[in-house]
Amino acid sequence: MITKSSVANDKLESRKQAAQRIGCSVRTLIRAERRGELTPIRLSSHMIRYRSADIERWIEQAHDVSNTQLWLSSTASSAA
Repeated sequence: MITKSSVANDKLESRKQAAQRIGCSVRTLIRAERRGELTPIRLSSHMIRYRSADIERWIEQAHDVSNTQLWLSSTASSAA
């Protein structure tokens, strides 16, 4: 649950800032929101922010998934 105190203790990033830091498009972040992978903080109808910790967690999860997919594809190739 996001509370005012938890937001105050973490750096907030705009969609544009987060996308630039990650190296993806803003659209990619919006798709991640829709899939439930990222939780945006809506400060107003046009002011959306992400907690830096949430962005870091999302990057780590994406890295873990891609490593798992690489491992599975190499294992399938070896078995053939």
